[in-house]
Amino acid sequence: MILKKLKPMPKDFLWGASTSAYQVEGANLTHGKGPSVQDIKKVPEGTSELDVCADFYHHYKEDIALMAEMGFKTFRFSVAWSRILPEGTGAVNQEGIDFYNNVIDECLKYNIEPLVTMFHFDLPAALEKKGGWSRRESVDEFVNFAKILYENYGDRVKYWLTINEQNVLTLNGEVIGTCDLKGVDNKYKKLYQENHHMLLAQAKAMALCHEMVPGGKIGPAPNISLVYPASCKPKDVLAAQNLNAIRNWLYLDMAVFGRYNNLVWAFLEEHDATPVIEDGDMDIMASAHPDFIGFNYYSTATVEWNDGTEPAGRGDQQISGDEPGVFKAYPNPNVIEKTADDDSDNILRLFGCAKKDKLKNSRLIFSDMVMDNWTELKKLGLQCQTEAKFENTISRMTSEANPRQIERVVRGATFPLQLIYNVENEDEIIEDITLLKEGMTLLSYDYLGGSGSRGYGKVKFSGVAADVVVGDVADEIIDKCNDILAE
Repeated sequence: MILKKLKPMPKDFLWGASTSAYQVEGANLTHGKGPSVQDIKKVPEGTSELDVCADFYHHYKEDIALMAEMGFKTFRFSVAWSRILPEGTGAVNQEGIDFYNNVIDECLKYNIEPLVTMFHFDLPAALEKKGGWSRRESVDEFVNFAKILYENYGDRVKYWLTINEQNVLTLNGEVIGTCDLKGVDNKYKKLYQENHHMLLAQAKAMALCHEMVPGGKIGPAPNISLVYPASCKPKDVLAAQNLNAIRNWLYLDMAVFGRYNNLVWAFLEEHDATPVIEDGDMDIMASAHPDFIGFNYYSTATVEWNDGTEPAGRGDQQISGDEPGVFKAYPNPNVIEKTADDDSDNILRLFGCAKKDKLKNSRLIFSDMVMDNWTELKKLGLQCQTEAKFENTISRMTSEANPRQIERVVRGATFPLQLIYNVENEDEIIEDITLLKEGMTLLSYDYLGGSGSRGYGKVKFSGVAADVVVGDVADEIIDKCNDILAE
């Protein structure tokens, strides 16, 4: 049913956000860190390398301060296994230990609850060369890693997640760079043996957390996606049941009950892929007792029956793909699909969520992204200009502007409205800093530097610090801006 009256969220609900080490830290092969599978894979063309990313390693203090400013109550981040253990086992990298100690302490400084993910798609490359999760030894290697984390951080970290999106690792490991199936005759046999070892390692790590971390709470973090049938045809319903079991229930049943889902087991038997289970394995998994389950939830999925006459189709984290004789991805006509032309509409909807009476005095500059939507914007009470010097708020948004990023600022803005500012050259920053000196409103800058690189700095004016994210010329631009403001 659709609830007509929603209950308020608990006052102590932990609002926050999540990152993964390899996607934000940078410094991927420095400060004692060993390579992970993400560092040795071929990066798709047009994708930045992992040496800089968001450069969180060097700027965690500024980033966490911004989280506090946004009102975060928790920050979920992952620990890079190869930053702690460069070879996956053996010698511990003290610089890595110190880094995460500092991150945790910085969170606590702002009363932000640290939520630590132990493993997020980045198995140490040294272990992958030995066979990765296919080896039984990987179970104890992960437990040893968990033990080191509990010893060093368990006095301050209360909430833990074991393995991020294990179901995605199993279903789409090739896509995200965690699994190499070249030369493998039976991919199901390999993948689901690895999956069994991860399930076992997770169960042991959860039990160890309860032993070593007083009051600690721990659980898995699968990527859950409710699957709809394409129609009410019995075979379509069966296809939805199949994918729900393979994608969702396998991991939920194991976490809660410590047993394999019966539909999934039948699927594995059909593919000669039942894992080797040693004596005691199922008892260990049944006694894990997670305290909670973290749902990474992005979208639903829709499938129809697959008669097995077509080859398997490739999926990804959110696209189901095709499994001959089991299910086939189906475009749901009742769900709006985002296209490349939707940015303008997204911007309009986001502004529609804001307080219109507070927006009336804000003046905005847009590029071609919403040039065709001035009429709609004006209906919202916005004074819109394509280029001008104006009294209140400045915002130049390129076609690459992220609507979710804009939504975050709009919803939390103080007015006159503040928006993310994407620019493409140094001159625009200097020009508008000069305008700021003349009484403009606080700006947030996002300067897109070359090769995906970026550095952080602060520009101060009227006693207020504006957050600045710039490229390789960070220091030079910041100095110029401050010189202008000091004149």
